[in-house]
Amino acid sequence: MKVTEIIRAVALHLGVDPDEIPTSIESPYPSLTERIRANLEECVAQIILSTPKESLTGWRLLPDDGLTISDNGSVLLPLPDDFLMLHSIRMSDWEREVTEIHPSDHWLLRLQGSRWHGLRGTPSRPLAFETLSGDGKRALRLYSSGSGATLASGWYLPVPKINGADEIEIPFRNAQFIMHNLRSMHKA
Repeated sequence: MKVTEIIRAVALHLGVDPDEIPTSIESPYPSLTERIRANLEECVAQIILSTPKESLTGWRLLPDDGLTISDNGSVLLPLPDDFLMLHSIRMSDWEREVTEIHPSDHWLLRLQGSRWHGLRGTPSRPLAFETLSGDGKRALRLYSSGSGATLASGWYLPVPKINGADEIEIPFRNAQFIMHNLRSMHKA
């Protein structure tokens, strides 16, 4: 979708000329257009994260570059730099896919090496946690896989970015949904 169309729609919905900022408002931006443009990628990302997965399109295959499996059955999978949201992931030796990533401070993470097997990730009940790779980049820590396992499937949405053609990909089945949410976000 063209960024200029989004900006114009938001500004007109607010009842303001997108090429001007009223003189009574102090702003580091020369116009409302520049103000909206500066926050557009972040606003679209927030809306994507709060939208049910079934309403989104544009899922990309998750690469398995750098995938490593430890002796304890944990898998480290570095995430792409443009990773925003996981749809699902499944290792070749898992019985089902994972659709939820637990935060790095989740209580279950501390128990993955414990003697209580009922709390550990297994092929029938795999778990995924946010973590950092050795080089400080975002990654997933997955439990539990065997030494010969591979990434069977994985889908993610990238962070929305304005491209050189002044467009931003809006991965919604209904583009009117995003326009409504953008308007309401800029009202506040």
